[in-house]
Amino acid sequence: MTARAPAATLANVCGFYNDLSCSGAAGLADRPARELHHEPSCSDAGAFCGTGICQPLRNQGQTCAAASDCAGGLACTDGVCCNSSCGSLCQACNVAGSVGTCTNIPAGSDPASECGLVSCAGWYAGWTGDQCFTAQNAPAAAVDCNGAGSCETAAQVCPAQPANAVALDCNNTCQVKNLSTCTGMVAPVCNAFTPMPNTQSCNSGVCQQTIALCTAGVPQTCPSAMSHPS
Repeated sequence: MTARAPAATLANVCGFYNDLSCSGAAGLADRPARELHHEPSCSDAGAFCGTGICQPLRNQGQTCAAASDCAGGLACTDGVCCNSSCGSLCQACNVAGSVGTCTNIPAGSDPASECGLVSCAGWYAGWTGDQCFTAQNAPAAAVDCNGAGSCETAAQVCPAQPANAVALDCNNTCQVKNLSTCTGMVAPVCNAFTPMPNTQSCNSGVCQQTIALCTAGVPQTCPSAMSHPS
C-alpha cells in the first residue's frame, strides 16, 4: 500500500495515493506511478482542481473561478461563491458588507459599467442671457445605478446636464424671459412687454409715419415708403 500524500496538499483525500496533481482543463488527478484501477478526480473527494492540486470546495462569499469551485450548488458570480447567479441589472455579489449574497449596487456607482446613455430630449438647461438652451444627453459615464436595482433615469441625470442647443431666444426689445420656464421639462416662454418709447418713427418727409414698436411682444417693421403723388 502506498503512503498518503503529505498533509500540505489535499491529494490525500482522494485515497491512498502518492502526491496527486490535477489538470485544470479536465479536473482529473494524474495517474500515480503505481497502476490504479480507478483514476481519481478532485470531485471524487468533494473538491475542485485549483493551482494544480485538489482543493476544498469554496463556501458562500469565498473567491471562485467557476461554479464547480463552489459548494452546495452555489453560483460563481462576480468572482465569489454566491447565493444566486445575480443576473439582474445593477446587482452584484461582491458588494462590500454583503459578499456572497446578490445585492443591489449602491446608488452613485456602476462598477461593471452596466448603465448606458440616457436621452435628455425635452429637457432644458436654463437661461443664458435671453436664450433658453436644451440639455445635452447624459453620457454613460454620467449614469450610475440608483440603489434600487436599476440605472438612473432621465429625471435623475438630465437636470445636471450642460447646455446643448438654443431652444428659444427672446427678443431684447419686445420680450422678457419668463424665469419660471426653461427648467427641467418646462418649455421656455418669452413674455411681451411695452418698452419705452413704445412707438417708432418710420420714413421721412411726407412719407413719415409713427407706428408701434412692438405688438403683443412681436417687433414691428417699418413699412416701405410710398412715392408721393405729384
